[in-house]
Amino acid sequence: MNIQKLYHFFAVIIITVTFTACEKDWLSAKRNLNAVVPVKLEDMRAILNNTTQPVMADDYAGMVSCSGAEANVTDDIFDYGAESERKIYTWNKTIYEAAPRPISEWDDSYQQVFNANVVLEGLQNIGREAANAVEWDDVKGGALFFRAKAFYNLLYVFSSPYEEVTAASTPGIPLRLGSDPNVPTTRATQAAGYEQLLNDLRAAIPLLRVQPLLKVDASRPAAYALLARCYLSMRDYPQAGLYADSALQLYPTLMDYRTMDAGTDRTYPFPERNEETILYSRLAPLSIFDANSFSFVVPELYALYELGDLRRLLFYRSTGGFRGNYTGSSLQFSGLTTDELFLIKAECQARQGQQTHALETLDYLLEKRYDPVFFQLHTIGNTPDVLELILQERRKELAFRGRRWEDLRRLNFDPGRAVTLHRIIQGQSYELPPNNSRYTFPIPDYIIQMTGIAQNER
Repeated sequence: MNIQKLYHFFAVIIITVTFTACEKDWLSAKRNLNAVVPVKLEDMRAILNNTTQPVMADDYAGMVSCSGAEANVTDDIFDYGAESERKIYTWNKTIYEAAPRPISEWDDSYQQVFNANVVLEGLQNIGREAANAVEWDDVKGGALFFRAKAFYNLLYVFSSPYEEVTAASTPGIPLRLGSDPNVPTTRATQAAGYEQLLNDLRAAIPLLRVQPLLKVDASRPAAYALLARCYLSMRDYPQAGLYADSALQLYPTLMDYRTMDAGTDRTYPFPERNEETILYSRLAPLSIFDANSFSFVVPELYALYELGDLRRLLFYRSTGGFRGNYTGSSLQFSGLTTDELFLIKAECQARQGQQTHALETLDYLLEKRYDPVFFQLHTIGNTPDVLELILQERRKELAFRGRRWEDLRRLNFDPGRAVTLHRIIQGQSYELPPNNSRYTFPIPDYIIQMTGIAQNER
């Protein structure tokens, strides 16, 4: 079947539902869709592997990038930004422009959910037989995985930081579990949202291949890795550490930066879909303030890369622009990787009192990040604060991958680790205090108007 034609009609349905909510238009679109509805297993795989926006593997959570204060721009560049970009960059209470426009963080994430639901429903009409069992299972597992990943992105953009004691009463996101747009849109609780995505991931694990066909495919290590990332954001450190270790048991490969060529100042040293990548994802949409040719790393972060740290040269240009993307280009990487898993495992070990094991896990990674002349193994004797060291290395290693915003949201609850973000632009000072309501982005106004669901406090 023509997968691009199918996606055209999927887009019609999503646009119809999002902007008109008109039953007549929906029924018309649905009749057209019936002519190209996926009916074969290869059709389902094609939906999961679609290369046009929204790509199932990509993360539509771009607002978090310039909000995380890893980079600054000059006053002149600030003036070039769109109104909404400037507002997001300065943590404004209102961020959307008066003239409504599609908000990718919401629309594309929910189209990913829609696509996954189409696959899950379509599989009910395809028999699982001995000849197709492996692929049938993998496709189902992939649909569950990508739905969970979209729900996770939506929760950490449009729902407040997770707190176990209040999650059952805190507004979460709409949980669309079917492709029928006529089902009323309501906000589930935050607890229900996390329970759904965790259940989807756990259900996907036994179905997925250990070795994916492509780096953009879901896999069993990727499901374990996403569970580790989710539990970390929930501050459930025993579970986060358990799933990080499970992923590493299946896929522990790290790149050795000691053998890498830094190239020239304008090149990107890391190859696309390298051996450290478990799931290849890009963060989108990005603002002009995220462009490495216009922005420069904040001095506080750059100063953390000490003498002998190879990341200082591999990650940054002489101008301070970031070039360490695992995309091999200017596109920002946000995928699942083994280096992130070693850092999750080390942090969780430290938080559970396993200090020596935590340092051993950390050093397994750091040995491949430092010039051997400067690298020294860490011990309890030479490391005053093991957890602080791990969190510092996490910030350095995962810079510009979209993780900083998530870390700020959870670490602001840690005694002594809450920070206030500051920016000075054109002589005016802006700040974001810890645990402020602006750590949660507003739902697009057109969604509020169409559905009547409650808006986030900002």
